[in-house]
Amino acid sequence: MEGDSQQLVRCIQGEITCPTEVEVVVEDVRRSRNLVRECEVVFVRRSANGVADALAKDGLRDPGVRTWEARPPDWLLSPLGKDNRLISCI
Repeated sequence: MEGDSQQLVRCIQGEITCPTEVEVVVEDVRRSRNLVRECEVVFVRRSANGVADALAKDGLRDPGVRTWEARPPDWLLSPLGKDNRLISCI
């Protein structure tokens, strides 16, 4: 799992004490992580993961179920291209 909040990732990893506002969510993530055979939680800068950022923003803007099969939606093509260039440079 990737997160763009370094503090939250450190809370999940048990490196720092969680703020009470997110404590319940962090405990749920920890429990869920234990159900998966291999699961690592890592920090990734939002600027380095445009696809996840675009998907999260779209989900908040228009909640509901959406599917696409042949081609991603137009609003996702630019972030996909940018992320692909970042990966290719590594």
